[in-house]
Amino acid sequence: MTQPIGTTVNPLLKGDKEKTTVTPKTSYRQIRLSKESVVNFLPEQPRDRKQVPKVLASLIGDAVCGSLRWPMVIGGQPGVGKTSAMMALLDRCEPSCKYWTMDEFADLMRQALMGKMESRSGYNVSETDFKVDIIDSQVVVIDDLNDRDRASDHRYRSLKWLLDSRKGFPLIIISNMKMVEVVDRYDAYIASRLRGGNVTWLEGKDMRKDSEPGEVY
Repeated sequence: MTQPIGTTVNPLLKGDKEKTTVTPKTSYRQIRLSKESVVNFLPEQPRDRKQVPKVLASLIGDAVCGSLRWPMVIGGQPGVGKTSAMMALLDRCEPSCKYWTMDEFADLMRQALMGKMESRSGYNVSETDFKVDIIDSQVVVIDDLNDRDRASDHRYRSLKWLLDSRKGFPLIIISNMKMVEVVDRYDAYIASRLRGGNVTWLEGKDMRKDSEPGEVY
């Protein structure tokens, strides 16, 4: 069961604060959430509340209720809680959501272009079917946009297609690169498309080091 329009559930909050009736400030696309939490991606990734900065938890709540422009770009050094926050969100999303690292996404795009993609049942998946599935997904998350060198032509075209195809729809990009680095390793167009959404840079230490176990979502 999903939450009705006008009601948002912040997946990073519990108890009395979990359900909050809101009137979206804008007409940006909302995210439908289920009442139950199901681990859809990265079961080995800790769902540790202490690893999610409060500012990011607040942003996710705003995004869920349609108060933020898409795409949402979350930057910061490793270990500040970016992926943990996304897992908490995706665990509450309906099944129509996607999560890949940038390397995984680029590789899947290459397989689709070459006609070498197969479904879990062993059937061939065409490039068109693969792309339609991405376009129709409720939420798409791309993690580890962390190019050390100039992006290859294929990698560039894959990211550009994704940004163009998901314009106005929930797309979350997680990166360790600042925008000046995006311009250097991709170009000004990609950086402009990312800046057209909501960009947040998280500061802080690597909470995965010397941290005590926190509350699990």
